[in-house]
Amino acid sequence: MMLGRGMGIGRNMRRLCAELLDELTLPAPARPADLCTALCDAMSRRRGRPVRFRTAAFPPGTASGLWLDMHDQDLILVEERTAPDHQLVILGHELWHMQAGHGGHDVDGAHVAARLLDEGADLRTVVHRAAARSRFDLAEEEEAERFGLLLASKCRTWLAGSSLRGPVRRNHLAGRIEASLGYLGRRVEGEGPGRGRS
Repeated sequence: MMLGRGMGIGRNMRRLCAELLDELTLPAPARPADLCTALCDAMSRRRGRPVRFRTAAFPPGTASGLWLDMHDQDLILVEERTAPDHQLVILGHELWHMQAGHGGHDVDGAHVAARLLDEGADLRTVVHRAAARSRFDLAEEEEAERFGLLLASKCRTWLAGSSLRGPVRRNHLAGRIEASLGYLGRRVEGEGPGRGRS
């Protein structure tokens, strides 16, 4: 039954979020890149292999995040031209794909992995190719988006000047865009923590 499955997924999301956050030892506020790296380090311990974080410029009109499964390690690429709050949503989105086994882009060969992880590497070609062949399953994307929003909302205390001042309105794209742009919105009578507008 879909309801039971959804409730189980929600519970698993909250558990993963809590476990990742429990491992954070960063002082608040933290640099966004340090926070993303620390979350990937926590996921590395869960997976028993390195999970690396990098930012890259994605082609306009394509994906804003990408998980590359390199067999012995994982690489998560996040659009570098987005606000830190939004980068956390994207990172969480990709971490959930990883956790749920949705299947990342498969990259064969140690040579490619080494090139991608080299700090001086130009990721443009890899990102363009992967973004161009992106396929997605709507249900998997919706799950991953829910987790990304959950993780970002729980991490806002680590970001100085975070635009996530109140609960993220996750029921529509406009709420996510508003959060990433720093729009605080107007306060609605009766709206409180955990109760966003529809």
